[in-house]
Amino acid sequence: MSLQKYKEINLSRNKFVLLFLNLFGLGLLFISLPLFSKLAGFIMELRLGVVPEKVMFTITVEEILFFLLAIVATSLIHELIHGLFFKVFAPDRPVKYGFHWYALSASSPGTKYSKGKFIWIGMAPFVLITFTLTLLFALGWLSIPSYIFLTSMHAAGCVGDFYFGFLILLAPSDTLVEDTGVGMIFYQKIPV
Repeated sequence: MSLQKYKEINLSRNKFVLLFLNLFGLGLLFISLPLFSKLAGFIMELRLGVVPEKVMFTITVEEILFFLLAIVATSLIHELIHGLFFKVFAPDRPVKYGFHWYALSASSPGTKYSKGKFIWIGMAPFVLITFTLTLLFALGWLSIPSYIFLTSMHAAGCVGDFYFGFLILLAPSDTLVEDTGVGMIFYQKIPV
C-alpha cells in the first residue's frame, strides 16, 4: 500500500477559512459564556447547598492581570498537551512548536496519524484544560469571573481544533492525517 495526498488545508494561505474560524470562535465565546456561567452556578449550588439567586462580583485589577497571564499560560499548556499526545502516538517522531501570525502551534511534520489518534490529539487540550479549570473552580481556587472567562476564552480558542476534528470525522475511514503547523494534509491508502 502507498499513500496519496487527497486534501491539504493551509490556514496561512486561506484567508476565507481564517476569517470563518475567527467569526466562529467569536460565536463560540458568546455560546460558552452562558454555558460556563450555568455550570459555575451548578457548582456553587453543590458547594454551598443553595442555588445562588444572583451572583454579583467585581473584577479587580489583580484579577485582570491574573486573567491575562492565565490566557497566555493556558495557550502554552494547550500546545504542550497537543505535543504530548503527538509523542504518545508516535514516540520516536519529533514535535515542532511554533508561532504563526494567528496562533501558537504544535505539530509533527511528516508524521501521519489515523483518524482516531488525531481526534485524541486535537481534542485533548479542550477536554483536559476545561476539566482542570472546572476542578480548580470547584475547589475554590478560581473566582467565578476567572473561571467563566478562562473556560469560555479557551473554548473559543479551540475553534481550529474543532474545525479540523469535524473535517477528520467526515474523512474516509482509512484516512491518515498529518499536522503541518499551519494546517493539515489528508492521505488515503491506495493499492500498489
